[in-house]
Amino acid sequence: MQVQVFEISNDTPAMIHEDDILYVTINIVEGYRVKTKEGKYFNFPTAKFFMGHIPFVQVDRNLLVNKTNVVSIEGATMKLTNGEELKGSHSRQVQINELLSI
Repeated sequence: MQVQVFEISNDTPAMIHEDDILYVTINIVEGYRVKTKEGKYFNFPTAKFFMGHIPFVQVDRNLLVNKTNVVSIEGATMKLTNGEELKGSHSRQVQINELLSI
């Protein structure tokens, strides 16, 4: 599925495929930031799309991970397809364990 995002530098709309999204960070000042496999960051207007959307799992209060891009999990640490490691919260361990079913 294609998702509309916005360039951070100039707010220009862009379309990306949801499989290209590694994760989404949630920040009270910056809003929702999407990071792609290519290492690009985009703004996203709302988290409604990601909340409850099958490939995305909330692993921290400020972090949603696209489980299709998780290659391994050790405790609360997830390794992504780009080699990046993200740490989820221990209180979200159940959601992180759900990623094991990928």
